[in-house]
Amino acid sequence: MTSFRRVARAAVRVALVAAVGAVALGCALGYRMYRAFESDLPARLDVVTDYRPLRASQVFSADGEMIGQFYVEKRVLLPVDAIPLTVRRAFVAAEDARFYSHGGIDYLGVLRAAWANLRAGRVVQGGSTITQQVAKLLLVGRERSLSRKVREAMLAHRIEARLGKDQILGIYLNHVYLGQGAYGIAAAAGAYFGKEPKDLSVAEAAMLAGLPKAPGRATPFRDFPRAQARQRYVIDQMRNLGFLSEADAETARREALVLVSRGRSLTNVAAPYFVETIRRYIADNYGDEELLERGLRVYTTLDMRRQRVAEAALRGGLEDLQRRLGFAGPVGHLDGAELRKLLRGRPRPFGPAGYQLDDAETDDQLLLPEPRPAIPMATIDATQPGNHLPEPMAKYVVGEARAARRAAEAEARAARSATKPAAALPAVDPDTTYAAAVVAAGPHVVLASGASTFAVDPADEARLLTWQSPEPPAHARIAAGDVLPVRFHIDPGAGPRGRPRLLATLANAPAVQGALIALDPRDGHLLSMVGGYDYGKSQFNRAFQAHRQIGSAIKPFIYAAAVDRGMTEMTIKYDAPVKFKTASGVWAPHNYKREYLGPLTLRTAIAKSINTVSAQLVAEMGVDAVVDTMRRLGVRSPLPHALSLALGTADLTLQEVAYGLATFPAGGELVTPLFITRLLDADGRVLEEHAAPPGKPRPRPLSAETAYIVTDMMKGVVEIGTAKKARELGRPAGGKTGTSTNYRDAWFFGFTPELLCGVWIGRDDFKPIAHDATGGQVALPVWLTYMREALRGVPARDFPVPPGILFARADPERGLAAPPAQKGSRLVPFKRGTLPPAFKSAAYGARFSDAEF
Repeated sequence: MTSFRRVARAAVRVALVAAVGAVALGCALGYRMYRAFESDLPARLDVVTDYRPLRASQVFSADGEMIGQFYVEKRVLLPVDAIPLTVRRAFVAAEDARFYSHGGIDYLGVLRAAWANLRAGRVVQGGSTITQQVAKLLLVGRERSLSRKVREAMLAHRIEARLGKDQILGIYLNHVYLGQGAYGIAAAAGAYFGKEPKDLSVAEAAMLAGLPKAPGRATPFRDFPRAQARQRYVIDQMRNLGFLSEADAETARREALVLVSRGRSLTNVAAPYFVETIRRYIADNYGDEELLERGLRVYTTLDMRRQRVAEAALRGGLEDLQRRLGFAGPVGHLDGAELRKLLRGRPRPFGPAGYQLDDAETDDQLLLPEPRPAIPMATIDATQPGNHLPEPMAKYVVGEARAARRAAEAEARAARSATKPAAALPAVDPDTTYAAAVVAAGPHVVLASGASTFAVDPADEARLLTWQSPEPPAHARIAAGDVLPVRFHIDPGAGPRGRPRLLATLANAPAVQGALIALDPRDGHLLSMVGGYDYGKSQFNRAFQAHRQIGSAIKPFIYAAAVDRGMTEMTIKYDAPVKFKTASGVWAPHNYKREYLGPLTLRTAIAKSINTVSAQLVAEMGVDAVVDTMRRLGVRSPLPHALSLALGTADLTLQEVAYGLATFPAGGELVTPLFITRLLDADGRVLEEHAAPPGKPRPRPLSAETAYIVTDMMKGVVEIGTAKKARELGRPAGGKTGTSTNYRDAWFFGFTPELLCGVWIGRDDFKPIAHDATGGQVALPVWLTYMREALRGVPARDFPVPPGILFARADPERGLAAPPAQKGSRLVPFKRGTLPPAFKSAAYGARFSDAEF
């Protein structure tokens, strides 16, 4: 027995020694593992405290509107105190209910998740806290392994020791991926709801808070029922945690969610051609990495009010032109269930990608249910056992409920049968194109879009009824189910009982293209720019990239060279059939209309765009004189050194011609293109600034006197010439039309002292637009529409007269001095030293003036 005890004691001692050794070894191994894991962790947490993720570069208009973004990850950073408490609570409720009470790891949550996973036989819950997610997303990485979980837990404790809870939550809310390419709460609020975080409702915040679990699958765009189920879970959690009262939670559950269009791009939204020009400039000068990752802030000259006017003017002008050229046919045909989808909800917008039949927003599927009638309710005190609902009270509340239901049903029947009041027109945007289906094709055409029907503008109705398809089956006509792109406008007093109604006008995408540019000649600021009808279908910028034959719009440059060489507005040239010997043979120009007017003043010749006079001027001065003038005024495209330059055979861009012609209203000063006023990096450091120092003169390629005289001649183009329609602007303006060979290009450039606008119309394949499609016929109307709105509220004023100008009364048709009483005479400006001798004769009562006005 004694021997057994000795053996037992020895075994115990050995076991104790072994246990101590094992513990020591375990501690040593644990320490070494800790040191190994710790060595993989960052020694400092600057990467968290000085958090700088990839950030979107933003482009702003002159009036402060954000018009475009460039990014790899769409991310906008917000300080945590700028994120509403409701939003913060929603994410805490969804992701980490004990966030404010644990130290980085929620051990209770880990045990709860393990038990749930064990019972389910698969992973159904995770135990990661918000702090662990910050560690994983920013520092540890995304690989799945035990070592990663250990490093994540260690780093979470370290982050908790260094940062406050709100700091950690702020980093998480700025970093978490929420689908649709949006990183962080600010980007997601815009991507899903078109809002800033401060404007989110409880229901919207809960919807976003439910996304981190499956941002690729459970977004409201991809799986609305699943996203809504997650939203309701978050709302319930907020209620359970005391973040919401039951009443607020119920309101949030029932709130309608209005999402932005799922087809809307998260990059450029406004002025896409202009924003793309900015992108090219930044990428060329700073590189793509700075543009896409460093959060640059680009402040531009674009005026968004005028930009929207420009886009609407060009689109409307091209659609009007397309209607004049003929109806191009329906864009599709629908039958059965697909047609019924188009004819429910609200009118369907028709954009670059066509139209969407399955659209929860326009189907009205996301609207609130009908308001419940107010019903008296009985109250039972459940705190006192034995309390029950008395029979009289029960009968009363049942009767009131039935009465309320009958009243609601009667009201609904009355609403369905009542005639809509005059103001109850469908909510449509007059500048938006909608998809409409033909529901009746004779004897009148009736269209429907959404749940509303519309009559068709009479002129367009005639086009629809006479249209025949050029494709098989032969002579097919408009039929029920055909889909047409249309716009709506109010026709006052034409509906039943003289009420206003909406009329549909055809808005087929035109085959003809166009471009518009507008600038301030006083400082060169680009105010509006449209590079084509639809950026979604063609990103080619016709305002900057298209080189097209300029036609007669070149003539102001020619006349400027002539005035610089001593000619005047009253110089006489003969409009006559003429041939020119050139190095390549004999050249015989002719006018647009093959008729000849004989002796003309230069003022009349440019007003009527006489080709033979321009050719004579170039032949007299030499081609080099014209080329030199154009180069001094900023034209950089290749120019033909041939006499045909007089008729505008050069291929130029809309932008360079517009800025070149801006020299005239600018008083002879060079007008340099300016698109960016300031460029800042993410820390606010100025990389570029382009504010002209006050009082610093600009280069002057032309004298102020030459610029004023050419401006006066271009006013003649508006007053008596090819641009007489521009007189409808109702203020002093100069301009010049242009039409290239065979009507391939139509131009108009016009200006006031404050604003110059140029318009080009043509086809990308260089085919003719149509017979007689001149600049005055197709480009000038777009210019007029733009200028009317762009100058709204700007006082009308005339062009200032420089000191070196003398005025003498003349007959502008014959170029002779005239007495003050002569009908049709006018004061004509002359440069000093160029006044013809006949104008100095006192017999004609000539008057001279140095007026500075």
